[in-house]
Amino acid sequence: MDFAYKNVLIWGYGISGHAVEKILIDIDAEYKILDESLKISGGNFISHISKKDILQFDLVVLSPAVDYNRKELVYARDKGVEVISEIEFGYMFLEPQTQIIAVTGTNGKTTTTHLIYQLLERSGYRVAEMGNIGKPLSDAYGIKYDYIVIELSSFQLLGVSTFRSDISIFLNIAADHIDRHKTFENYFNAKLNIFNNQNRSNYAIINGEDERLRNLKKVNATKVYYGNCPKSKYKLDGSVILKDNKELCDLSTYTIPPVLYQDITLLFVVGDVLDILASDIIEMLPTFEFLPHRCEYVTKINSITFYNDSKATNIHASKACIDSINSSHILLLLGGKNKELNFKEFIANIPDKVNKIIAFGAYGKQIYKLKKYNNKITFYYYKTLAEAMEKLPNVWDGVDTVLLSPACASFDEFMSYAARGDYYKNSVIQLRDKYDKEKI
Repeated sequence: MDFAYKNVLIWGYGISGHAVEKILIDIDAEYKILDESLKISGGNFISHISKKDILQFDLVVLSPAVDYNRKELVYARDKGVEVISEIEFGYMFLEPQTQIIAVTGTNGKTTTTHLIYQLLERSGYRVAEMGNIGKPLSDAYGIKYDYIVIELSSFQLLGVSTFRSDISIFLNIAADHIDRHKTFENYFNAKLNIFNNQNRSNYAIINGEDERLRNLKKVNATKVYYGNCPKSKYKLDGSVILKDNKELCDLSTYTIPPVLYQDITLLFVVGDVLDILASDIIEMLPTFEFLPHRCEYVTKINSITFYNDSKATNIHASKACIDSINSSHILLLLGGKNKELNFKEFIANIPDKVNKIIAFGAYGKQIYKLKKYNNKITFYYYKTLAEAMEKLPNVWDGVDTVLLSPACASFDEFMSYAARGDYYKNSVIQLRDKYDKEKI
């Protein structure tokens, strides 16, 4: 392609920054790298940048970890410097025959992306899954894919301008990342960028159960709805998927977590758009792999069932897992680093099946103080998840389920939600082994 930029700044040198650099080297473009955590100066690296210095660049490519609204970047945009996300940069270099399926929403993005990837792979297409799922779009450079399924966060969508997907999927919307976006409206508007540049030949697949999504006006693509609304061809009745109000399949006959039933329903909608037969999808269902840390069954200790939902880093995700679990007495592990979300309403209206809450982590004490808003629940507080797991046997009497669904980020105690989930699962297994030995 004709790359018109003369001097590029790569801001953030993680996996996305490395992928951008490989392309710039291949096309012999001038560039610098800024990653404040590395504190490296010299060669292609700079360790900091001023408002004045940033004007030497005509393109800035951002890692998702870099705040799009930093003062230096706002100044640069005002002065005519183009500031884009790695997604927009990678899009510039895609092979022309590659079709894009883009997925966003507050919750379920990674699961949906991975399921669609499996659907296409099992249907014989050359396909990749990229974006927020962990692989930068720039890694597609020079590779001829039929489809790329891209998970898109609000941070990545802030920096797109020409990016256009053949199919855009918007799963749901609830308050999240308010610490970065400042308001819910800013967060929602960033997500809506997924529909940018689409036309009537493209598709926008929308969750019709969400009124804000169902009534979107500024969408130029052909709208297709899923979920239980009048415009949906595929609906979910308990565990049964309906097609045109007739039973298509009963998901309870498969080893699929109930919290994922809506995601499976969406697969049939995607299949319709891509001309993949519903009967073929049903045949594939036993082969699908489900990602860990999402309402994941761990084990049983005595008569108590343990679930790991560490991926639930906001209130909306935690509630979805609680609702999906068939239990009447849940002990919920809740806490971590809050993302400026409002827990008061969540605690006041939490389903009756939750009768004990262990609050832990950086926001744990604040959650514990909210016990005055729900006197049906017994609350406990521990400083860390490690301490909570140590004391767990002292407080689990009278429950049939223990659920880690923190509704908070993990970064107070762990490097990622996966590290937190793995720690929880290992702790549960150790407890199980201890109790099994005591029975001998």
